[in-house]
Amino acid sequence: MSGPNVGDIPIYIGPEWGTTPSSGIGGVSPQTFNRFEYWGGQTNGATTLEGFLNCYLTGSSTANQPQPTSASLLKSTKRSIFTSTAAATMGIFDGTGLMTVWRGNAAGLGGFSLRLKFGFEATSSGALHNMFAGLVSQSGSGAAFNPTTQTTLATLGVGFSQTPAPNFAGNYKIISSVGDGSTAPTVTDLGAAVPVDITSLYQLDLVAAPDAASVAYTLTNLSTGGSATGTVSTNFPASTKFLAMWCACAIGSGGSTQAQFDVAEYCYQQNQ
Repeated sequence: MSGPNVGDIPIYIGPEWGTTPSSGIGGVSPQTFNRFEYWGGQTNGATTLEGFLNCYLTGSSTANQPQPTSASLLKSTKRSIFTSTAAATMGIFDGTGLMTVWRGNAAGLGGFSLRLKFGFEATSSGALHNMFAGLVSQSGSGAAFNPTTQTTLATLGVGFSQTPAPNFAGNYKIISSVGDGSTAPTVTDLGAAVPVDITSLYQLDLVAAPDAASVAYTLTNLSTGGSATGTVSTNFPASTKFLAMWCACAIGSGGSTQAQFDVAEYCYQQNQ
């Protein structure tokens, strides 16, 4: 059994990667729905996240859903904006309290495809920003962490740690850690095609086949078409480690302006 290509999120998800079920309501077989989760940036029109398919997410900090405008791709996309001027964590998390994502440790076990769409609209100038999107070995909002230095959590995703003054600098990093309490994360700059900014809509795809020895990633700047792709096979979550989605930015104290972090989509497929 082989996994999908990076970025493939099929409309019909069958018992195996890439198959189309022939029975079931609307062409989607019953077993599909305990292997597929989706949220498209929906709220109740105010501050409560809604519109979940086979998942339950929670948000942190003040959330709102703006009217899309023609100003840019980011601002024309249906999304939830999380805002803060004080020390807080802005973003979305798995709200079930469970960690369900894993690579698998035997043939036919584990495997996943995860997609997140996110971006910034503003920074909190002068405050530390610890941003991470991907998978982490803690459930719910948990505790804020610096993804580039922490050693206790197993992680795999993209992010950064910096203090904008007032603008961001540099590029997104691919970050992974085994979470053994002593080994520092591996942090690799993804290059100028994926800069950290307050104008772009980004898409992260993480894909692993069942019992995979590596995880493939692609980070795409949907606003410009720039991207970075590769695989992670060392200093990353163990094959038996269960993980949960995290897409958030933790803001430190001392900021002089209001930060805005947008999340537009969460999509997850579990193979087994």
